[in-house]
Amino acid sequence: MLENVQVGDTLILNGRGRASDAHIVKVDRLTKTQIIINSNRFRKFDGRVVGGGSIWNSLSVTIPREGEIKKIQEARLRLQLEHSINDACQIQLVRKMSLDTLQQLSKILENQ
Repeated sequence: MLENVQVGDTLILNGRGRASDAHIVKVDRLTKTQIIINSNRFRKFDGRVVGGGSIWNSLSVTIPREGEIKKIQEARLRLQLEHSINDACQIQLVRKMSLDTLQQLSKILENQ
């Protein structure tokens, strides 16, 4: 699965399965059987974290599929905008807004 990964390659660090929980990471080091990213070790065989996590909350790395990096970036940006706008406005309506609307509202709030 990840046997051909090289130092510096971009991978997706997966958490609980939502795009906003995923992170875009770079490979720091490699051993014969492991990928090291930010001092976390993952098995080349299946991408799962070495020596940690449970079946319900386990980190893993994967090779990004087409469009996945953009999807993760948008999900994380959306979450960041939701939090900052929610903190500023103290409203829950932001969860129903599109990403474009959130970005426009964020710009308006920044200019005040």
